Amino acid sequence: MTLLPLQDPRIRGVEGPRYKVGPLCEAPGCNRPVDHAHHLWRRSYLTGDYWWVEVPEALGLRTITIGNVVGLCWRHHEDVTGTVGGHKAAFIWRDGVLLWTPVEPFINKSDQAVVPTRPFEGTPEAPVSEQERCPKCGRRKPRKKPEGLPKRDPRRKTRFVLMVPKDSEEDGHALVTSLLDDCAEKMGRSEKETYYTLVDALNWFLLNYDPAEDEAA
Repeated sequence: MTLLPLQDPRIRGVEGPRYKVGPLCEAPGCNRPVDHAHHLWRRSYLTGDYWWVEVPEALGLRTITIGNVVGLCWRHHEDVTGTVGGHKAAFIWRDGVLLWTPVEPFINKSDQAVVPTRPFEGTPEAPVSEQERCPKCGRRKPRKKPEGLPKRDPRRKTRFVLMVPKDSEEDGHALVTSLLDDCAEKMGRSEKETYYTLVDALNWFLLNYDPAEDEAA
């Protein structure tokens, strides 16, 4: 689970337009293409999927609104979410500046680098235009990869096998495929990005599912 850049009662999610992240990872010094859109203040803390957040300014009681989503490559995304081997890095909001810092030592300012923040645009979210939808099926088209990205060597891959039921009562393969297709459509991903669709969906579940609410129901 992502470490919070700052805990403060003044922090709250702000409604606003989604924006494109990237094309390069925003971890200082990284030139890899973006793989994930990362929420600085996680959804469970803001109680919603907010792309903008109101945070304390450097001095006094004033607050400012900045973008809450940054683009990260898969490696730096794992560093800040602690997916593999625990947290290795974190974003910190300090004195009105967003910083990238190693977790150990967490307070070593010499290892911190400034990360640019996106100012609040304050315009309502625009609907998906007709040009972004398939004229035949009406589904949202997959996101296009930005041009001019640096080439990188192919990543090593392995096969993941999931056993599912296949009988007169249930077709597990068709069900899982349909769910992944629906998730990919909402995320704007293509059929070649099933892994990222699945990982993002599972991460969203972990961040938003509350067992207490389930038991209360």
